[in-house]
Amino acid sequence: PTYTFSVPPFQTACGIIDIMSHTLETYFSSTMALQDSISEGIQKSAIHAGRRAMMNPKDYDARAELLWASELSIMQISSFGRSNVATIIHTIEHMLSAHIDAVVHGAGIGIVSLAYYKYALTDKTAPKFAHWGKVVWGVDPSLDDYTAANEAIKCYESFISELGLPTRLSQMKKKRGEDALITLEDIIPVVDDLVATADGSKWYQPVKGKDDYMAIFKLAL
Repeated sequence: PTYTFSVPPFQTACGIIDIMSHTLETYFSSTMALQDSISEGIQKSAIHAGRRAMMNPKDYDARAELLWASELSIMQISSFGRSNVATIIHTIEHMLSAHIDAVVHGAGIGIVSLAYYKYALTDKTAPKFAHWGKVVWGVDPSLDDYTAANEAIKCYESFISELGLPTRLSQMKKKRGEDALITLEDIIPVVDDLVATADGSKWYQPVKGKDDYMAIFKLAL
């Protein structure tokens, strides 16, 4: 853990979001009580230890907990036994970073995941989002599923901002060292390559073609 004391705040924040995403993506693929609990524990550890590490970069216990959460998350331990497991967010973000190299992976993950969750929220998916909000984010348990689901996504967005990361692609530069910001025009080749290479038909909320990908990226902008 002491080796991570010198990791800059921005990169620390990117790591926290990436840790969460590696377990969140499979969390939404199906419901399994034990596996959900493991995923929720990893997420909550990343949130709590992440906040402490951001406030005090030399907090040994916080850095150690982040490393352990990272190990458990990247091992996909919470995905074992699940059906229709798909790394939804990473598929989209890797293509984004491949086309726009100024987008740092963890920051891109935060933006893409936030947009995808907004896109994926429907009457059908609301119960799982609501459960996520109530267990991980402390959303009022008396709220109906759709309201709680929206609150969960808002809590996630607030956490991304709290870490000092952008929540929109329009806040990010096209190229490192330049001032021009990302626009919808920059996203078109990203979407074209996703349509050609990524099968999103089995994702939590399916992404079936160019229009669906564009809908996600418009939310991301």
